[in-house]
Amino acid sequence: MNYIKKLTWTMGLVLLLAACTGSPSVNQLLANKETRAAIIDTIANDDKMSAEMMQAMMNNKDSMHRHMGAMMEMMRQNPGMMNTVMSNLMEASKKDSNMMIHMYENMMDNNEMMERMKQRMMKRKDTSTMR
Repeated sequence: MNYIKKLTWTMGLVLLLAACTGSPSVNQLLANKETRAAIIDTIANDDKMSAEMMQAMMNNKDSMHRHMGAMMEMMRQNPGMMNTVMSNLMEASKKDSNMMIHMYENMMDNNEMMERMKQRMMKRKDTSTMR
């Protein structure tokens, strides 16, 4: 009987310890460079997750301001990326009025972006009148 009590207590202790360890925190997962890269790639390659990520960033003013400069520089260096990003943002904003408002506010605050959008609209207007 004493053996059964010891075995039961030992198993209970092991189960308790196993239950307490739990899964790693988000910060622990993101601290690992390979895991973080895999998460980012997964989000980038999934349309729904990408839209959710863009929405989350658009809804967070601090995030938008923090990353706007770096993103603008990357897009200046890669016009193809800029066109893709702008097209994706426009499509996403058509489905979400809140996102559209944030995009509009950011564009109004950024003279360079406003100028590029004017040029793009004029270019489209010129090509449509040529047809």
